[in-house]
Amino acid sequence: MSAGWSTVRRWDREPVEAASQALLGVEDRLLSLDDEVRGSATKQWFGLAAEGARVELTGIREELEDRVTEVTAVRRALAEAADAIHGVQNAVAAVERFAHANGLRISDNGMVSDVEGAGKRYATQHDADVADAERRALVQECVTRIDETVRKAAEIDRDLCRVLRDGVLAGRLAATDAASLTAAQQVGYVFAEDGQYAPPSGGPDGTGTAAQNAGWWAALSDVEREAVIYNHPEWIGNRDGVPAWARDRANRLLLPQLSASVDQQISVLEAQREYRRQQELDKLLTTGQGGNYGDVDDPVLYQDIDAKLRVLREQKAALATVTTLAGKPDHHVLGLDLSHGRPQAIVAVGDVDAAQHVAVFTPGLGSSVAGMTGYDDHMRELQLRASRMAYGESVATVTWIGYQSPQVEPGSLISGNSVALSGAASHGGHDLAEFYRGINASRADDPDLTALGHSYGSTTTGYALQEQNTGVDRAAFFGSPGLGVETVDELNVPSGTASYAEAKWDPVGDLDRFGADPTTMEGMKQLQTGAATAPYGTDYSGTRLNDVTMHASYLNDGSTSQYNLATIVANRPDATIAGANVGVTDQPWWWWGPWNA
Repeated sequence: MSAGWSTVRRWDREPVEAASQALLGVEDRLLSLDDEVRGSATKQWFGLAAEGARVELTGIREELEDRVTEVTAVRRALAEAADAIHGVQNAVAAVERFAHANGLRISDNGMVSDVEGAGKRYATQHDADVADAERRALVQECVTRIDETVRKAAEIDRDLCRVLRDGVLAGRLAATDAASLTAAQQVGYVFAEDGQYAPPSGGPDGTGTAAQNAGWWAALSDVEREAVIYNHPEWIGNRDGVPAWARDRANRLLLPQLSASVDQQISVLEAQREYRRQQELDKLLTTGQGGNYGDVDDPVLYQDIDAKLRVLREQKAALATVTTLAGKPDHHVLGLDLSHGRPQAIVAVGDVDAAQHVAVFTPGLGSSVAGMTGYDDHMRELQLRASRMAYGESVATVTWIGYQSPQVEPGSLISGNSVALSGAASHGGHDLAEFYRGINASRADDPDLTALGHSYGSTTTGYALQEQNTGVDRAAFFGSPGLGVETVDELNVPSGTASYAEAKWDPVGDLDRFGADPTTMEGMKQLQTGAATAPYGTDYSGTRLNDVTMHASYLNDGSTSQYNLATIVANRPDATIAGANVGVTDQPWWWWGPWNA
């Protein structure tokens, strides 16, 4: 790289901007000569002197064209460099704020050390391990942000060198074929045009880590960010580490484009299907041997086309749902992905970039983007409940269907994405962990982050929380077939911050399919799901709360389980109602007691 941290942190756009402005004046003066040069014609003058004058004027005109091309190219290159340097200055300031906020020190040569974490004591070894991993990750994130800032600086340097050294000094900007000085100006303008600063391509899926993406975004100027959103919304719509507001704007631009593309593909396939049917019909009429036993409407004839149509129609339904949700007040689309087997989407209620409390909910078996509206309604209700309890602090909730959740359909139990297997939860858990990291990396402050998981989504959440440095402060699971762990300490959250709710008659909660039953885990807080009265002295003092039963009602508005989840999202442990939860296989004798009526 052309410059290290010590140099880059002293970069100043003002001299570059001043040079660009000075060249703009030169460019204007040169262009003003166009009429004068064109008017110096020799059409009414003949002889050797006239021929000599014409040759001289042609040389002057060509020289002016070359100078205009060069001045315009350098002027534009300097203007774009000045704007890009503004982004670098912003990134340097953001890195230094990040280091200060997290107790880190950056040396002059860009080395990062942990100041605050040294010598701290923790109540348990688990908490010490979690904190140590977090501190190491913070150091690495700071290093990554520095690397992205220096990478941007190197690209600015390369772009300027291309124009100055490889263009002007190498004599590649001759514009003698230009029809006018204005045309020569356009040649220089186009030559100086640089590509947009591309995002990182690291990480297992090629979209960069959350820390890399946050560093890349921080190094963009406001002008560059707007250009990315409008010219390349696909770069950032699903990119963890980019602020929620930018992802939302990008996805809103992509929605109509994707919808039009899906509609067009459906029309083409429907036409192909009808063409094939017509062929079969013609064959039947002419030979008596068309179709399968003469049936031109036999679905076997069209199964390849119909399979593609099913996928596209699911995508169409998903896009319609997301479009509807995007139109609701205070809703934001943080993810929209049609590149997998089924559509994936992430929709937030509230300002994820600014809310003091953020909750991310991952649903399980059967969840789909097309059917996302019900989950969104629950998240809106939960946000309102939690906001009331949060001492005036703001709350945002997120429905995360950013993975291939298992479905209830023929053959699903024996597929690679089966609900009986952990593959979908394991793969989805990694992406979910990166989404958590992205929320933290995209913000200057540290939000209070809660992970919520239901059913197979709780298993996915459990896998996510086995990864280090997700930034999750608390977790609540409900109706879980297992978290992929045998003990609470395998989850990388602080001690005493994991909670579990299980409703009466919920068979899934006792499957123990993916690790130990959460009701039996030492250190797992158990939440009441039966009818209860909100504790006095809380925001819902004396309110009667409804019980929930079976597997699908944990988020019902006005229920005890919803109330408890709201207290967790709002970080109000004083208001939580604890309870001993009983499931289908837990102490069967309990079912018949009058206390359980």
